[in-house]
Order: sequence, then C-alpha cells, then structure tokens
Amino acid sequence: MSTDFDDVQRIVLVGGRWPAARHLMLDFGEESRGKEAPLSFLNALIEKTWLTAAHDSRQDVQLSLGFTRLGLQRVHVPDRVLTCFALKSPAYWAGAAQRAASHLGLTGVNAAELWDPKFAHAKLHAVLSIHAREERHLNCFVKKLKVLADENGLANEWLPEAKSLSAPPRVSSRAGESPPGQWVHFGYRDGLSRIGIKGWTNDALLKQCLPISQHNAGEFVLGHLPDRGADPWIAGPGLRVWPEKQRAFFRNGSFGVLQQIEQDVTAFENYVEKMAKETGLSVREIKGKLCGRYPEGQPLAEPKWPNPAADFDYRYDPEGFECPFGSHVRRMNPRVSVEDAKNGAVSEDAMAQFPAHFSRHRPLLRRGMPYGPEWKADKAVDGKYPADEISRGLIGQFFCASIESQFEHLLGEWADRVPLGSPDEGGARDPLIGAHAPGDGPFEIPHPKEPNDPRKKPDPLRLTGLLPFTRTVGAAYLFYPSRTTLCGIANEKYWSQDLRDSDNDSTDEGFF
Repeated sequence: MSTDFDDVQRIVLVGGRWPAARHLMLDFGEESRGKEAPLSFLNALIEKTWLTAAHDSRQDVQLSLGFTRLGLQRVHVPDRVLTCFALKSPAYWAGAAQRAASHLGLTGVNAAELWDPKFAHAKLHAVLSIHAREERHLNCFVKKLKVLADENGLANEWLPEAKSLSAPPRVSSRAGESPPGQWVHFGYRDGLSRIGIKGWTNDALLKQCLPISQHNAGEFVLGHLPDRGADPWIAGPGLRVWPEKQRAFFRNGSFGVLQQIEQDVTAFENYVEKMAKETGLSVREIKGKLCGRYPEGQPLAEPKWPNPAADFDYRYDPEGFECPFGSHVRRMNPRVSVEDAKNGAVSEDAMAQFPAHFSRHRPLLRRGMPYGPEWKADKAVDGKYPADEISRGLIGQFFCASIESQFEHLLGEWADRVPLGSPDEGGARDPLIGAHAPGDGPFEIPHPKEPNDPRKKPDPLRLTGLLPFTRTVGAAYLFYPSRTTLCGIANEKYWSQDLRDSDNDSTDEGFF
C-alpha cells in the first residue's frame, strides 16, 4: 500500500469487524481557560502512540480522534486556517445541530433541540473512539482515557457501548444455519458494501470491485484528487494556491460524521409482519424489498447466488422488478455510472428517460456498530410483538471529503425524499431510515409487464403506512487530522504564511 496515506487515521481507510467500541465525548471547557489542558491531553495521546495511523497493523485496539470546529478553536488553530473550513466546508463550520433541519431533514422527534446533551454544539469539542478486539482491551483503554481526561480537567462522557451482534434467530441461511458476519438490530447482515480506493486498496482487492465502486482517494481524504474535478483543498478564490503550510494542515485529513440512531425494532418487525399478511409475500421478501438485500445479505438484483459481500450492480434489473428503486441500498447507491451505462450496463432508453438517476455519485465510507441488547421476539399478542422500551440502535461513523455533497445529500435529499431523477414512482422516503409521516407516498414494488401483452403494465404493489423506524439521538461533524497535523497542533505549529514557501505557490497575501 502507498506511503502517501501512512499518516491518515486508520479508521478512515480501514474498516474491520471490531467486536466492541466506545466513544468518548470531550468538552475542552470555556475558551477563557486556555489551550493547555486539551494540548496536554493530545500530547499524552501522541507520546503514548495510542492514536492509530493507517499503516499501523495493531490488532488489539484502534484509537481515533476527531475535532469539531469549536474544538480546533479551543486548541488555538489559527483563524487563517479555520477560515478555510468556512470557505470549503460550511457544514463543518456550522456544525450538525445547526444544519439538522435544513440539510438533513431532522425535524420533529429527530430535531437537534431534542438530542442527547452529549452532542451539544457548544460543549462537544472532540470525540475519541476506541475499537477493540476483546472486551478486556476495550475496558482497559476506557479506564486509561477516563483517567487521562480527568487529570487534564476535561469534561467527558461516554456514548453507549457498541457491540457486534450475531445473526438473529429469525434469519437463517439456505442450509438452515445461522450465517456469520456483522448484523444490525433490524435483522440484516451489515458491512457488505465494497469500496476500492485507488492508490490505497491493494490490487487484488481493487480488482474485486466493479468500476463504479472504485474511487480516487480525494473522495474521502483531503489533499488528493477526487473522482471528478480538481482538489478543492489547495486553493482559495481565483484559483490562487494556498501556502504550503496551510495545505499541509488539511492533507490526509478527513471529515467524519458521528451519529447515534435509535432503532424501533418492534415497530419494524410488526410492520413487515403486517405487510406480509396483506400482500401474500413472505417476511423475508418484504424485508428484501425494503432494503434491497435479503436479511442474510443477498442482493435482490443479482440473479445468481454469490457471496453477499461480492460487488454487484443493477445491470440485470434496469426496471426495478427485482430490487425496487425506492429500496434503501438502491437509493443510497444506484451503482451505475454514466461510464458503465456506455458499456451496456443500462439501456439507451433508460438512460434517456432517467439520466439523473444513472449519473448519481455520492460515495461514503461507513463504520457503524450497533448498541444495546439484541432484540428478542416475545410471543405476539393479537398478531403484534409487544414493545420492550429498551434503547437500542446504531452508532454510525461516516467518512468523506465533503459533508455537504456526500453525507448531507444522502440524508437530506436521497433519504428524506425521492431522489431527483429516480424512476421510483411511489413517493415514499427511505423505507428504513426515513422520517415517515402520515400522508407520505407509498413504497412501490413494480411488476413486470405481462409476457403475453408487453404493452400491458400491471399495477405495482404498494406498501402503505410506513412508520419512522429510527430516531436520531445526536450527531456531530468532526475533522480527523492526519498524524502529522495532530503532532503540529500538539506542538503549537501555526501553519502561518512563510516567506520561504515555494516560488511555485501562487499565494494571495491579502486573503487571510
């Protein structure tokens, strides 16, 4: 793997099946208290080599550190650098709470004013995440970091412990055995999507990804070329190149979104049971149509029976007869690019009718884990499972180079409404994570045309009465600096304009 990414924090580029994780929410205190306490805390993390870089292959534990914009201010990152965030990432600059309603569709019970106080915009300055192979390793670092934060006078609180789940009893493989893998409380296998990062992913794994799943590093890591266009993190207005030291601050950093999502499993299970009775489809089929994958991970659009983790696209299902256009995975990742369409993956008629759908492109790296006890189905009463009032859900971490065009667009546009240009005619929000409300459109399952009369198109099957199965407990927009930048912050390197910068840098002396 390339050394170009050696100082990227490992969580950004490397997934992995961690059995347990904790997230420490840090408050650096009022700005008037100075920077000594948070810098002392950061220096200790660096000196102990606890923070994990991409090249680090330690297997027992992984530590990652992300800052909010206010957190970077508290450690006195200079205004000339912070201003770059305001220019290039207004979402990060404003914070998740201020963008929740307008850009994420989080209103009502999801509204920011109802979030857990741990996510309070003015109090959350950094998040330190621990992923561990064993419970004992996790508990060891939880104690160490608690002591370190307390010694430096930093207010700190933990999010609920996240743990991997085994396959639920209601899911079985073809052989009747419980399949392996990562699982979420709704009973789906998770962590199956493949993303290849050019220059980082090794050649063998990259070849296992379809062209639409291969991306330039700049889609996720700052200071590198994205799939389309130039690197937006090297220049200011008028295409003047930023000074070398300022570019160095951002290089190999990444934006991360931490989101705690509560899942109402009982409501979801009751809904699919009801729809199964009304439609004549099985519970497995209803779950498959809503998600785009069957619970065990098999994609509906793939006619064969490959490894669920194998990459796939929708070339065998261009009209959505197998996998509805409104399903969760198909609306979040259409998996067809204009380039693929030119190679025959999509018909010319479909391209002409729905050009926007087949050119959508919003890659995102997901690192989520469930929290809370596994849902156990009690005996149904009058055909319904009783609610158990236990909080459970997902603590998601999402990494990208643009919060606005990647994370916010996915949540605020593609999940909260029918994506622009989509062939979906149902009108429902994302069936799994949408904030469904009375009066919303139905979830549509198209039927193939009659073989004896191709002109006749049967009415689609429509699932009505979708409920909001999830609730956002809180969200934070974070910046994960490279190891080099973290060391610079700890050593109070100010990234100021240096007259000795390269003569090739065209700088705007008056901009900052």
